[in-house]
Amino acid sequence: MPLSLSTRQVGDVTIVSCHARRIEGAESSALLGCMDLKLDSRPLLLLQLGEVEYIDSSGLGLLVRLLMRVRNAGGDMKLCGVSTGVHAAFKTTRLDRVLDSYASEDEAIVAFSR
Repeated sequence: MPLSLSTRQVGDVTIVSCHARRIEGAESSALLGCMDLKLDSRPLLLLQLGEVEYIDSSGLGLLVRLLMRVRNAGGDMKLCGVSTGVHAAFKTTRLDRVLDSYASEDEAIVAFSR
C-alpha cells in the first residue's frame, strides 16, 4: 500500500496521520514534501504512525531531519501510535532517546503544553 497522508489541526498542533504499512524510499520523500508545507513560524507537529509497521533507514533519517527543522523553527515534534516494529527500529538506532513517542494522540497533545 503506497503512503497517503491526512492532516488535521487540534488547537496549535498539526496532526499528520501516515496511512501505509511501510515508510521507505519514495514514501520518505513524499512525507518530507508534505511536512515542508506544514512548517510554519512555530510548528507543533504530531505524527500518527499507528498504521506503519516498518520503517527503513531513509525513513528514520527523515524523522530526524523533520525534528531538526521543526525545532530550528521554534517548534516541537512528537510521535504517537508507534507500532512494535517501528519502536524496535527506534530502540536499535537509539532514536527512542531523541524522538518523543506517546501511546495516544491525546497524551502527545497534552505533552506539547509541558
